[in-house]
Amino acid sequence: MFRFVLDSLTEAELVRLYGSVANASVTRWVADAGRLRLVEYSQTSHLRAGHPRGGHLGAGTG
Repeated sequence: MFRFVLDSLTEAELVRLYGSVANASVTRWVADAGRLRLVEYSQTSHLRAGHPRGGHLGAGTG
């Protein structure tokens, strides 16, 4: 959604550039020399059972 809004892309343009986005995924941007740089896209490793926090909510969240 960040890129969708920032660059005023249509949904078709966004999908063509990046493909689909996995549900509950993480996309991470970092500031690099005054510009934003994409470093992770549609990352889902945090959802896998073998991941240290995979499939678990943080303490006290429900």
